[in-house]
Amino acid sequence: MMKLWDRHAGETVEVPFVNANAIRGRLRRLMMKDFLKLVGYENANPKLHHALFSGGQLESSDDNTSKFDVALRRKLLENIPPLGLLGTSIGNQILEGCLNVDHAYPVCEERSWMREVRPARTWDSDPRWEEAAATFLDEHFQTRRDDLHEEREEDEQAVQMLVTCECIIPGTLFEHGFVLREASPVEAGVLGRGLELWLEEPTIGGKASGGFGKLLVEYDHLPDPEPYLTWCHEHADLATDALTLIANPPKAAPKKAKGKAKAEATEEEAIIA
Repeated sequence: MMKLWDRHAGETVEVPFVNANAIRGRLRRLMMKDFLKLVGYENANPKLHHALFSGGQLESSDDNTSKFDVALRRKLLENIPPLGLLGTSIGNQILEGCLNVDHAYPVCEERSWMREVRPARTWDSDPRWEEAAATFLDEHFQTRRDDLHEEREEDEQAVQMLVTCECIIPGTLFEHGFVLREASPVEAGVLGRGLELWLEEPTIGGKASGGFGKLLVEYDHLPDPEPYLTWCHEHADLATDALTLIANPPKAAPKKAKGKAKAEATEEEAIIA
């Protein structure tokens, strides 16, 4: 749930929403799996998997990724197009992508005033604008049984658990969008390809395997994926080199002890003199 200002009611209200990171994460996993397949790269390296599929993490390192290297950043972003779109963290460096993802908010009464301050949309006359956000929430109950069949005392009962989760009902309409910031045709094509893949498997959320999270995904415009697919076909060798660079980064030169470095500097000054 997220608190929003209801302009008509003159107060804050709570509405359900789908976090942008959930959408971004779903697309990232689809895009990265597809990218490795397109360039013919089989990955067995945990560090590379984490950088591609989870966005990486900041960490101290004794390799060259621990230094700010403009050339390295450019090579990775240009030769791994999904990273150019989504970004990642490698070593102690953050590689910023060019994609902004919006939260998905429901069409509901508490948000109806927003139609007055944004461009018109085809769903602005949808009757769900007149319904309260709570209308689209429900609770789902299920039980977990004790299947161990262990021996019990005569009066001992099997252990069962009642599980309750709050869910959004089928038929809820969400508003959502993307913003591409100075994206190249190839990077825009990555988004187009990712959305195509999502349309083939339109689910979101951790309970999708249990029947939840099914979506009907519709966007006004899908970027053309062809520039990206062509790039992958023509430059698979560049992508392979960049992926290998993340998996096996070159080691940085060992640091010299302070005393030794000072002695060498003094000796060098003496020779020059």
